[in-house]
Amino acid sequence: MNSVIVKKVSLGSYVWMFTVSFILVGAVLGVVAFLASLSGAPIENAIFGRNFAGVQAGALSLVLSPGVFGILGAVTGALSYLPFSAALRVFRGFRIYGQFDP
Repeated sequence: MNSVIVKKVSLGSYVWMFTVSFILVGAVLGVVAFLASLSGAPIENAIFGRNFAGVQAGALSLVLSPGVFGILGAVTGALSYLPFSAALRVFRGFRIYGQFDP
């Protein structure tokens, strides 16, 4: 396993990492909500003033959660970029392990 020391990350890469991570979390939660609605759990959604319940709400969660979480991830990444960059300077980077292309 190789390691590299990250000393600087571009804003675009940082926001993209957060966006993709949050989309995946949203997809997992959407699947969980959909499966729960299929099993009879009381799932409810309110979208644009309309209320949905049951399997309909679960299906909406499955479809809409990744997008909503992706937007939240982009905003979170944009807002946390400056503190993260400051932390990289203070700690002189951080080491990550993995497989990297040159």
